[in-house]
Amino acid sequence: MDLLKHLPDKSEAEQAKERAADIANTLRVDEESPFSGKISVLDSPKPGQMSLTNFVRKISPLVAQNKGKFHVYSINEQLGIFNNYYRALENSFPAVYEPKEGTSIFFKTLGFGAMINALPTVFDLTLKIHKGFKVENICDLLKKIDDFDFEEWNSFGTGADVESQAGIDLRDTLRARVEEVVGEEGTALNL
Repeated sequence: MDLLKHLPDKSEAEQAKERAADIANTLRVDEESPFSGKISVLDSPKPGQMSLTNFVRKISPLVAQNKGKFHVYSINEQLGIFNNYYRALENSFPAVYEPKEGTSIFFKTLGFGAMINALPTVFDLTLKIHKGFKVENICDLLKKIDDFDFEEWNSFGTGADVESQAGIDLRDTLRARVEEVVGEEGTALNL
C-alpha cells in the first residue's frame, strides 16, 4: 500500500487506496488516535491489531474521489471522522472496546468491517440530529443501541458476507431506535 504513491497515472481506485493508506499511516502513529499501535504495516497483525490491507480495503471506498461518502472532506476532516467514531465507540462501549480477555471485536477483521459498513448511517444520523460529528454527538446517538450484543459477532464466522450482515444488523438496529431525525443533511462538518 505504501508503494502506491510511486505509481504514475493512478486509477481512481488506486488513488482511493493511497488516500486510505495515508489515513491509516497518520492514525497509527498519532499517539492520541484510537488507532495508535492498532494497524500493522509490514508484519502480520498481532492480537489487537488489524492489517493495513484490511484498513485500506474498508476505508478506500469511503474516500474515493467523486463517489466515496467522505470524498467532499479534506484529509484532516476524514482523519477526524475516523478518530471521533472510534473514540465514541471507546466511550460508549468500554467493555467491548477494551475487553478483560481477548481482543476487541472493533479491531478484528469482522468487527472493523461491520463498524465501517455502519459508519455512513451513524454519520448521517449524527449530522441530522446534532449538526456535527463530535465524539459527544456520536456517543449520544450510540446510547440508543447501548444493549447491542457486539460479542455475538465472535460466533458469526468469517468472510465478506458475514461482515456485511453484521454491519447491516447494527445499522438496522440503530435506525429502528432512532425515532425522529430532525434537520437537513449537509456537508458542513463540526468536528
